[in-house]
Amino acid sequence: MQHDFDLIIVGAGLAGNCLALALKNSGLKIALVEANSREQLRHSPAGDRALALAAGTVELLNDLGAWRGVADKATAIKHIHVSDRGHFGKTRLAAEDQGVEALGYVIVARDIEQHMADLVEKTDTVCLYQTRVAGLMSGRDAVNVSLKQHDGSSLNVSAQLLIGADGGNSTVRKLLEIPQQVTEYGQTALVTTVQSALPHRNIAFERFTEFGPLALLPVAGKQSAVVWTRTHEQAETLINVSDREFLAELQNCFGYRLGELKLAAPRRAFPLSLIRAESMVSGRTVIIGNAVHQLHPVAGQGFNLGIRDVALLGKC
Repeated sequence: MQHDFDLIIVGAGLAGNCLALALKNSGLKIALVEANSREQLRHSPAGDRALALAAGTVELLNDLGAWRGVADKATAIKHIHVSDRGHFGKTRLAAEDQGVEALGYVIVARDIEQHMADLVEKTDTVCLYQTRVAGLMSGRDAVNVSLKQHDGSSLNVSAQLLIGADGGNSTVRKLLEIPQQVTEYGQTALVTTVQSALPHRNIAFERFTEFGPLALLPVAGKQSAVVWTRTHEQAETLINVSDREFLAELQNCFGYRLGELKLAAPRRAFPLSLIRAESMVSGRTVIIGNAVHQLHPVAGQGFNLGIRDVALLGKC
């Protein structure tokens, strides 16, 4: 049977673009479908978040030919400092003690997302932006997909395999009616960037508090990316108070290990939940990345797990 494509990837985020790059020399005819435009993706508030990349993730990005172009925008984590507010105990980890150059790297999501999208557009992948999946039907020999384009017109295509890489609110997962287990943490992550009076010296700080974990991750210069977990009510209050009040509460939770802190970016809020789909496969469809598993950011493993999905699926 003749199909329009061998493979359709839904979602031009990190997982979808990584998979397109992993398969660029496979000889497969690939379409990449994304509901938003490149401009909308570029200005999405989610692009402000900091990603902690594990060493294995950097190796996979290097294999994809993607690391060299963003390495200068990433900051190495040389040390990790873990503390519990109100307690004396501390845990300190050092890259040199492990015999490695870095324990990980921190990069702003927007920097790596845009770079990956640029690389994909240089491949033979067909990129369909501002096109969303309106329906799909998986048969024995093909999966048929109904697409709705930004001008309201419809497009029907087929493929041997469909990949759902369209995030935690995955349309593909919903259309396939794949059940998922959702655990509400009752928490919201506040994300911003601060400028510190003292240099961070490539130290990532993880501080546990009675309200939830607080992480300060080293980025360029004397700046650190903040991922601060609070209850929904506390987060709503902290988003709406003045910069001075916000910084006073942040300083109270974190302390003065980096001296006085100043805001260097807008504040963003992201509600948190644990999501696990009951299956990654349905008919001729596979879901990957946040579409199948979404985690609390405390360990910074979301993208690190998603790219493992990509690596294994690419090999298959």
